[in-house]
Amino acid sequence: MTQQTGSKEQHDGSPEPKLESWHVRIPEVRVMPPDQAWSWLTRGWQDYEKTWRYGILFGVFYALAGISIVLIVAYFRSYHLLFPLTAGFLLIGPVTAVGLYEISRRLENGEEIRQDAVFGAFGRHGGRQIALMGVALTILMILWMKIAMLLFALFFGLQEFTPDELLTTMLASPNTIPFLVIGNLFGAVLAAAAFSISAVSIPFLLHKDADVMTAMITSIKACNRNPLTMFLWATIIVGMMAISVVTAFTALMVILPVIGHASWHAYRDMVQLEL
Repeated sequence: MTQQTGSKEQHDGSPEPKLESWHVRIPEVRVMPPDQAWSWLTRGWQDYEKTWRYGILFGVFYALAGISIVLIVAYFRSYHLLFPLTAGFLLIGPVTAVGLYEISRRLENGEEIRQDAVFGAFGRHGGRQIALMGVALTILMILWMKIAMLLFALFFGLQEFTPDELLTTMLASPNTIPFLVIGNLFGAVLAAAAFSISAVSIPFLLHKDADVMTAMITSIKACNRNPLTMFLWATIIVGMMAISVVTAFTALMVILPVIGHASWHAYRDMVQLEL
């Protein structure tokens, strides 16, 4: 972003108020080799080791949120929504990692890691654009939930199931395979959309005083210019998140901060900012 300021005198000789005009250019994106994804993961782990107390705190918060989803599903006996809710919850992960991006930014610049800066990172540059990015991801999560509910109703009806009944029904029903194929197809499309607009956009908004559209376009551009690298990176993230689900979200205490720090390094490697 470049910013220009200027002032001039009015006709009566008094100075005019200072006016500001600014514009943001979409930055260039570097091409990265596919194995660069492993470098991001390694550097993410190194940042986690240096500031692991913060990482565990963010991870515990995210894990508790995931466990809360499971408890809510159990309370309302909506077990068929457990998988789509969990998947949708993981879509908004990039927003929860803003503080981790700030830690990596400070480590990179040799700045002190301060609590107020880390926990107040969401409000950096006013926070409005980061909030809009969160709204966009939340909309995608809600859309995925609506599609999942509709598909389940179409294939299995509207009745409630206990966990045993749900498992028995899905194992015995001829509709299960078509349901899983169509459901996962929709999920993959929405997950790809969420990843493409958020892969580097939130670190960008934290780093620079840019608007959300510029950040999303930059993120999409990074994915388009690095399809194999970003596919590998997305696969690594999905695999690590799957581990967290299998461990009842407890593994998120390590997985979330490592991925968060690594995402900062992915942004810094790919997005070429003007000096």
